Amino acid sequence: MSRERDDHFAFELQDNPKSKTGKSPKMTAPSSIIRIPDREELRLQLKHYSRPFIKHQLPDNQFARKTYVEKVRPALRYYCQKFGINVPDWLKDERYFENLPDKEKLDMFGTLELKIAEFKPLPKFVGGQAQGG
Repeated sequence: MSRERDDHFAFELQDNPKSKTGKSPKMTAPSSIIRIPDREELRLQLKHYSRPFIKHQLPDNQFARKTYVEKVRPALRYYCQKFGINVPDWLKDERYFENLPDKEKLDMFGTLELKIAEFKPLPKFVGGQAQGG
């Protein structure tokens, strides 16, 4: 089985006590969140995650719900783009989760601040210059 190289990543800062600033960059590929090798698997995953209640899609805990919103949903959007499938309405953005009352956010995610990790292409370097990205 051949493996396609990842060319899109989500960039975030993570805590690192050994760094001078206390932070270090982290790159995450969509394939490290969810592996979707083809259009058929994407259709199956979209069907699974399209169920209306978050508790029917994943384990009932704050970590799973937060990971779903911050990483899985952006990865699904990336794969829709990659395989040329329209992003379903329920997946287009995170307004629903971002607009929840603070008490509900704390109950669901354990935090008030969601850090959505959209996947962007790596800039290509041509002759020492970054192109695109």
